[in-house]
Amino acid sequence: MKEDFVLAKFTTKTDKRERMILGKIENIYDNDYEICFLRKKETVKSTHFVYPQNPDIEILKPENIVALIELANEQRGGFTFRGIPVPLKVLN
Repeated sequence: MKEDFVLAKFTTKTDKRERMILGKIENIYDNDYEICFLRKKETVKSTHFVYPQNPDIEILKPENIVALIELANEQRGGFTFRGIPVPLKVLN
């Protein structure tokens, strides 16, 4: 499971809104997952995901993991995925 890409949901600390975001599992601690989140980049031709300049890392519980996501392609630091179970517009 380490190094897998996942769809995660969590509530933000500042505005208490529920967010859905893609990330990569970096480490597993007992029953927690350290996830490095990706950012959505939209262009005229496609939507892909990239790591932010400053790493966005959170520790999440297993119940925050919605689904494992299949990597379709990695090119020039951008990732595209297959089988994301939610519309791209709801992802951050």
